[in-house]
Amino acid sequence: MTISDMIRETRKKSNMTQEQYGDKFGVTRQTVSSWENGKSYPDLQTLIAICDSFDMSLDKLLREDKKLIKEVDNAKIMVKVARIIFKALIVAILIFLLYCLAWYQVKNSKEKEFTAAMRELNFELDNGAYVAYKDSFEYVVPNQKLPFLKFHYYSAVIDINYVEDDYRSLNLRTDGEMSFFEINGNPEKAFKTDADGKLVEKEQLSEAELDFYERYQNEIVKMAKEGMRIYSIVYK
Repeated sequence: MTISDMIRETRKKSNMTQEQYGDKFGVTRQTVSSWENGKSYPDLQTLIAICDSFDMSLDKLLREDKKLIKEVDNAKIMVKVARIIFKALIVAILIFLLYCLAWYQVKNSKEKEFTAAMRELNFELDNGAYVAYKDSFEYVVPNQKLPFLKFHYYSAVIDINYVEDDYRSLNLRTDGEMSFFEINGNPEKAFKTDADGKLVEKEQLSEAELDFYERYQNEIVKMAKEGMRIYSIVYK
């Protein structure tokens, strides 16, 4: 016999309505209906009062209610799973906090080193970038801030611009390994060099690009070497 069956039978044998039964045990008619439909159960104190009132064995009743036993077992499993999830969540939060702490320390260190390097190289902050001028060259370094939870800058680059006159220019961007040159700011007219300013992938260049390289080789070599030098200091 289940608890819901027991409540229904004891109520009917006592010729009580659900409202009367509820009044007897201090609950509403809707609560009694829910008990009888197996949607909920009386609390332990009420269940003891019902068993005592109708001279029933609580122990036997609980043992016979297979549905209740299954629900209790399921509840125990859910509690166990919830505890495992809770512990895993706590561990995950601790790991995340430690990661954030490590990132924050690296952020402070990197940004302080970056600012110190800019001062050492006599760069001045201008419109969100550090700029320096020397021997007809303009050196530009973006004002770097470490991205959230990242340990490297998104764009660790150095830009160098050389302007011969009002219309002819040479622009370099280095990533610490190679230098990428654009002629007059045109990405379709470009070439790459190594750290010493020597051409890379020479066979892919047009005759005009090769002629440009030959003409400005001294400036190109100087830009490439100086770009690498600055890069090694700023992004060490």
